[in-house]
Amino acid sequence: MTSYQRWGPFLVVVPKSQILSWVFTFEHHCPNLRVLPYCGGAADRALLRSYLAPDELYTARSGVHIFVTSYNVMQCDIEHLRQVRKCFVFLWQSTLCNGGSNWLDSLAIDGAR
Repeated sequence: MTSYQRWGPFLVVVPKSQILSWVFTFEHHCPNLRVLPYCGGAADRALLRSYLAPDELYTARSGVHIFVTSYNVMQCDIEHLRQVRKCFVFLWQSTLCNGGSNWLDSLAIDGAR
């Protein structure tokens, strides 16, 4: 990612039980990237969205380069997260079984933007 100067944000949607595992894996293998587990209650997620502020979002100085969340949280916050221009969206395979293509349509994502 850094060799291409694409600093995200990259959205990774995984089962809820896998969020922290994915965060730890990214932190281990990509220590220079900032990874945000996007989960918790509504108030917690509202605070986390402050890291998605557009002023430095697409740069190396960004507060978050990768955010990891679950399908259910994305459904709850879809209106907020639709406003964030994402570089790529990655769906864990079992997430696709839960209607992933419909979710992509509702987020208005066509891959890279």
